[in-house]
Amino acid sequence: MENIKKLLTASNNNLLVQFLRYAIVGGIASILDVSLFLLSVNYLQIRHIPANTISFVSGLLVNYFLSRDWVFNQQKHNFKKDFISFSFIGIIGLLISNLMLYFLIDCRIIYVFLGYINTKALTFFSKLMTIIVVLFWNFTARRKFVFKSIN
Repeated sequence: MENIKKLLTASNNNLLVQFLRYAIVGGIASILDVSLFLLSVNYLQIRHIPANTISFVSGLLVNYFLSRDWVFNQQKHNFKKDFISFSFIGIIGLLISNLMLYFLIDCRIIYVFLGYINTKALTFFSKLMTIIVVLFWNFTARRKFVFKSIN
C-alpha cells in the first residue's frame, strides 16, 4: 500500500515513476479513446479511420493536461509551446495508429493473428494493438522533447 501511495504522491523525477504515472494517464485517455472509437464505429457507423481520429484527439487533450500536471509536474511551462509540441508528437502517434489500423483491418493483417472472428472484436483488438505501440512512442518522445526540464 505504501508503494501505491508513493507512486501517486511522491516526487516524480524517477523514470519508472513517470512511466507508471504515464501508463495510468494513458489508461484514462485510452478508455475515453476506445469508448468514443467503439461508439463511433459500432453505433454512429463512422468508418474506423475518421472515428480513430476523433477519439484519438479527445484522448490527446485529456492526456496533455494530466501529463503536464501529474506525470511530469511542469510547474513552469509555456502552454502554447508545450501544447504544440505535445500535439505534434500526438499527431505522429495518430499517424502511426491510423497506419496500423489500415494495415491490420483494411489489409486484413489482423486475420493472420486472430483468424476470422467477429468483425467488431477484430476492430477492437486492432485498436488495442495500436494503443500499446503508440503508448511507448508518446511517452518517450514527450519525455524527451516536451517535458525535458525534469529528465
